[in-house]
Amino acid sequence: MSANTTALRAAQLLVTLLTILAIGKAVSLVPMMDQLELFWHFKAGQIVWFAAKLAALVLFYFCASLALQTVPDRGGVLAFAMSVAEPLCALAILAMAQSLFWEILEPFVNATGKTIYYGSVLALIVGVSVWLVLRAYRQADQLVLALSDLARLRPWLAGADKRRCRQCRSAVSATARFCAHCGGQLQPAAQCHACGSPLGAEQRYCPDCGADVQLAAAREAAADAASGESAP
Repeated sequence: MSANTTALRAAQLLVTLLTILAIGKAVSLVPMMDQLELFWHFKAGQIVWFAAKLAALVLFYFCASLALQTVPDRGGVLAFAMSVAEPLCALAILAMAQSLFWEILEPFVNATGKTIYYGSVLALIVGVSVWLVLRAYRQADQLVLALSDLARLRPWLAGADKRRCRQCRSAVSATARFCAHCGGQLQPAAQCHACGSPLGAEQRYCPDCGADVQLAAAREAAADAASGESAP
C-alpha cells in the first residue's frame, strides 16, 4: 500500500470518528433519549453516547496506526518520535477506555470490585509505560545525534565516535566500514590532521588535541591548488 493511499485511509477514519462522535452526542441530547430506560437504570442517551465513544476509540487506534505508517523513517528526532508514538497512543487509549468502561461497571461493583478494577488498570498502565521507556532507550542515540547536529553542542556530545549512514540515516560507529542496519558501505571517517583521531561531520575542533579542523582543511586545499598551478 502506497503512502498516499495509507494517508487517505487515515483521513477517512478520522472523519468517520468525528462524525460518529457528533451524531452520538446529538442523539444523546434528544429529550426522549433521557426518558427511555433500556437497561437497568441506564437511559437510551447514555447507551448511545457510550457506544459512540467506544467506536471512536477503536477507530482512533486504526487511524493512529495508519498515520504512523505514512511518516518516512529518516532517523534523528523523527525516528525517536516514531518509536515512542505507538506506546504513547496505547497509553492514551488505555486512559480513555478505563474511564469509559467504569461508567458502565460502577453501579454493579462494590468496594472490592473497584479495587480490583483499578488495580488491573494500573498494572496495564505500568506495562505500557515500561514499553514506552524501552522504546525511548533504544532510539535515544538517534535523538542525541539529531540534537547535537542542530544545536552544535560540545564535541563529546556531537559524537566523535558516531555518525550516520547516508542510506538509512541510522547511527553507526565512526570507524565502521559498513552500516549495521542496512549493510551499505560507508565513506571513511574524517581524521584529525594533527593526532589522527576520528572526527564528526560538523566538528570544528578536534576533541582530543584541540586542532582547528577547518583551518587545516583550508590550508591543505590551498597547498594542493598551489602545487597544481606549479606543475608543468
